[in-house]
Amino acid sequence: MKTKKNSIATIFMLSAFILNAQDVKTLITDETSFKDGAVANYFFDIQETQKKNENHIFNDKMLNILFASDVASYVNDSKDLSLQKAYAVISTANNTLFLGTSFDFRKNKKTEKLSHLLTVGLKAKVKDDFTKLFKNGNIQNEIGFNFKYTLIGNGIIDYGGHKEKIINYRANFLKPKYEMKAAKYINDDFRGEMNLKAVFKTVDDTQYLQEKADDLYEAMAEEEIAVIRKEKLYNHLWNHWFTFEAFVPVTEKKYTLLPTAIATATESKVMFPWKINGGYTMYIKKSQGKLFYISGFASVYNNNNAEIEKLEQFELQTPNTVNANLIEKTTKVFLGDFEQFVTTNVKAEMVAYLFNKGAFGISGAVEQNFGDYAALNWKLGIPFSLKDKDDKPTVNFEFQWKEVDGNHFVGIGVGYSFGNFIK
Repeated sequence: MKTKKNSIATIFMLSAFILNAQDVKTLITDETSFKDGAVANYFFDIQETQKKNENHIFNDKMLNILFASDVASYVNDSKDLSLQKAYAVISTANNTLFLGTSFDFRKNKKTEKLSHLLTVGLKAKVKDDFTKLFKNGNIQNEIGFNFKYTLIGNGIIDYGGHKEKIINYRANFLKPKYEMKAAKYINDDFRGEMNLKAVFKTVDDTQYLQEKADDLYEAMAEEEIAVIRKEKLYNHLWNHWFTFEAFVPVTEKKYTLLPTAIATATESKVMFPWKINGGYTMYIKKSQGKLFYISGFASVYNNNNAEIEKLEQFELQTPNTVNANLIEKTTKVFLGDFEQFVTTNVKAEMVAYLFNKGAFGISGAVEQNFGDYAALNWKLGIPFSLKDKDDKPTVNFEFQWKEVDGNHFVGIGVGYSFGNFIK
């Protein structure tokens, strides 16, 4: 009996929704059309979506906002996706600082689909909590520009058995609330705002009303998103993206070498540590907070036998010319012949935040290199994600057990995101 009543209620609400549907979108030209169309156009877009697929009950523009705000949930390197206009990331995995800015090409319109993202920035090595750009007037090594292009696919939201609740919320709360807001704005605020603006310059009523209608539309979308998240009116979200990234060094990396153990004079070798990589990432986010990432990448980069620890490294002490008991300076040198080559590799990674509403979980990665350096490296980890009030990560760190070139390590990897502090 209860099921029958629920079915009748659902049919009634769907019928009411259809009765309020529009044949065409309302053009906002004056105060009357604003009252009639500012809110109705939001539901007209849902109606048009359902004509294509009756199971698509969401406003596509609302989903654009939802997915754009949801794709940057795991940041620990420049390869990760961030929509912030300016941000910084320190990664202990490769001891780098990345300062970047992103261009999403939506012209500040959140309701447009986020499809293309270009990120450019400066990447440099970090040592002792400090990144040296210049020393005694000389530019330091391992500094370069990072360029990354991201192509973002279409996301999917699975609302499961929440259809009735969503439609009920829209019909009984969202629609009447914003119809009242639209009427109040026209009755109380619009004419006064126009008169004030006219004191300073001529203002076109139609253009201004359309801008206000767009603001109202966006506010409705964001409120619906907030309710869907808070009330967990979905089973899971899914999205994916492709990336292409290039690191272009502006300085060479220098190496000091001793050809043999009995040699007395050192020599210098240089290498430009360029790197190109491309990859694919997908994620699934459960309404309970569980989060899954799966990614695959392929890379090509400049390499050498000093970087892969095939040359023995030690500290060469130079005595003072006046007092031999005093050490003038200590230089890190490599013993042997310097060899440079190009390495290619493929890497697969999985991260799953499973516990405490997605606060921590498990991860794994495997990487196969090819060429003169053909090591098989792997990593197992327990990642933690500390989030802010908006459920965005501020600090990510991970307990790791890994094997790199046959050597085993246990430690902690950290990725700090400083975007919240950069305006």
